[in-house]
Amino acid sequence: DIVAALRGAVRQEHLSEPAANDFLNVSFLVHRDEEEDFLAAEKQLADELGADFTVRLHGPLPAYSFV
Repeated sequence: DIVAALRGAVRQEHLSEPAANDFLNVSFLVHRDEEEDFLAAEKQLADELGADFTVRLHGPLPAYSFV
């Protein structure tokens, strides 16, 4: 459900093994024109999940991870 909530503005996604205390590690390839929509979806998701969860966003990162 978490990935689906962020999928709207995504061109491609890549699921990786979670690290440390994380339960989810996913990379999203987002076109620059869709960046604001993606960030808004991420904020809404973080608000819905509440204080029990920490949503961390790193980027932008190089797109070569998706090749």
